[in-house]
Amino acid sequence: MVRGAVKYFLPLVWVATLVFGSTRSQAVEQWTVGTAQRSWEEVGGTSVGVDDTTEVGWIQPVFIVSQNLSLDALDRGGWIVADLYRGTNLLSGIINGNHTIAFPDLSDRNVENREGNLNRDVTLVIDLGATFGVDSLSIYPRQEDDRFMKGYQIWVNDGFDLGDLDPLLPNNAGFFSFVKDWTLVAEEFPASNPFVQAKIPLQFVRYIALSDTISLPDPTLWEIDEFEVWGNGYAATAQFESQVIDLEAKANFGDFIWSAASDAGSAMQIRTRTGQTPDTFIYHRLTGLGLTGETQVSRADYDKLRSTERGSVQPDTEKWVPWSAPYPATGREPLINAGPARYFQFKIDFLSNSPIARTRVDSLALQFSAPLFGREFLAELTPQIVVPGEPTQFTYAVRAVLDDGDGGIDALEIATPLRPEVKDVRLNGASISFDPEVRDDGFTVRFADDRISAHGTLLEVTFEAAALVYGTRFVGRVFDTRRADDLPQLVRAGNATRAIDTDDLLVKWSLDRSLLAAVELSQALVTPNGDGVNDAVHISYSLLQIIDPIEVLVEIYDLSGRRVWQRVQTQVNGQYAVSWEGVDEAGVVVAPGVYIFRVVAEAATGRHVRIGTVGVVY
Repeated sequence: MVRGAVKYFLPLVWVATLVFGSTRSQAVEQWTVGTAQRSWEEVGGTSVGVDDTTEVGWIQPVFIVSQNLSLDALDRGGWIVADLYRGTNLLSGIINGNHTIAFPDLSDRNVENREGNLNRDVTLVIDLGATFGVDSLSIYPRQEDDRFMKGYQIWVNDGFDLGDLDPLLPNNAGFFSFVKDWTLVAEEFPASNPFVQAKIPLQFVRYIALSDTISLPDPTLWEIDEFEVWGNGYAATAQFESQVIDLEAKANFGDFIWSAASDAGSAMQIRTRTGQTPDTFIYHRLTGLGLTGETQVSRADYDKLRSTERGSVQPDTEKWVPWSAPYPATGREPLINAGPARYFQFKIDFLSNSPIARTRVDSLALQFSAPLFGREFLAELTPQIVVPGEPTQFTYAVRAVLDDGDGGIDALEIATPLRPEVKDVRLNGASISFDPEVRDDGFTVRFADDRISAHGTLLEVTFEAAALVYGTRFVGRVFDTRRADDLPQLVRAGNATRAIDTDDLLVKWSLDRSLLAAVELSQALVTPNGDGVNDAVHISYSLLQIIDPIEVLVEIYDLSGRRVWQRVQTQVNGQYAVSWEGVDEAGVVVAPGVYIFRVVAEAATGRHVRIGTVGVVY
């Protein structure tokens, strides 16, 4: 099965029934797709340009072999226009295989006025509706007809930086005004052969421009019967989006695991989301009453309504969390989620910068466990405003929301950017004994002698740590050491105690102007592979209001908080840039991943810090 674009008037949601796999560690279960246990077709919801038949068990972008892409351009949302002939129906006739229609209409006055006129050139542009690998273009006049283009130029653009263009955008300045980076791939003057077959290097193409400017003034009128664009290679982009997966009970989540293989020049992005309902949308019936004029109904009731009664269909942002950020290309990461949930969904975006390169995915798995330790655990953090990079003493409060029969917890784990120091643990305001385990990326406190098994119990932990990234979230998980085979339960940001008014777990800092400004990266990624492209990133910044020279430190950290590289310079007011080539202090290329950069200016007014992230890919 080769999947094409699937279009729905209303988003359809399907629920996949689980047959649990054999990978099991007591209470931890694993849902897997891409193996004999479960096929991609079985869990696929909507997909565009994905092939799951060429290699059994794998999915990858579809591979096109000698396909005339012009024929389906309009169906894909593409278009064809010409600057002298707007609104004509003849244009679509030259890309649909209909040999009874040619362009232009030689009886048109615009055509008559073109004879011998340098200012009446024609530029014809085709939008294929998507980007494909193209290696050949063909232009046919009518059979046995001398009215063909006596000189031409063919230009192409891959469309990656343009987005969706409105065909009405071109104006009298010509079509070249809205596509800035055209590449000339073929030209001929004078042309003696009425049939044009232009072979070009295989490359990604979305827009094709055909111009007769090179042959003007030309007293001979011309027409085109068919304009064919021949595609080959893997699709530049493709997407697989799963159905809503039902885990049959609200569960805690562990690792998200996948197996993939990438050719050089290709990549993929995986995103996930979790929810509390089998449908990611909410449905409304028109009533004409109230502020919105509609009321919420079930999907089943919505389907029974007449078309005149159907109201809006909107994403359910209350019961479903937004799609996650893309996972790093590690193959195994903790599932990004907001807490226990029964349903989850994933999507894979395939990307390539070459028609002969593709990424393919063999399998994907999710670890989860149930039942929960409690209905939920609400948590909040104070203070919320901190000084970046400076140690801060925090209070982390967790309120247990338990139902009858919930076993409760005796341990809390908190993730921190750098190695913390645990100061105190309290239950309902009273300090208790605890067993700490401190790591470079967080800590765990166990309190087996003071288990939390009563609804409403308040747990507070005081610790010292530093934040390196604005908006860092101190993620917390609770668990029961007696249920060591169960996965921890994620706490949820909320109102845990009246003594703290943040209702959140993230930290930030004042963005007031300082002497350190305009801190920017030349690009978001470093690819230290020696090919001369993006081999280094330039960290630029400006120093303001400096009276005497000061020291400026530029540092690179990995996500564990370990410094891998630094440079120190003495500088005054001005603009500066420091280059990092993706190496550590010994000059060895660092591992692929996300790194934190920090620019520190030491001045008489204090320390001024700016922090951000940069990726390393090769």
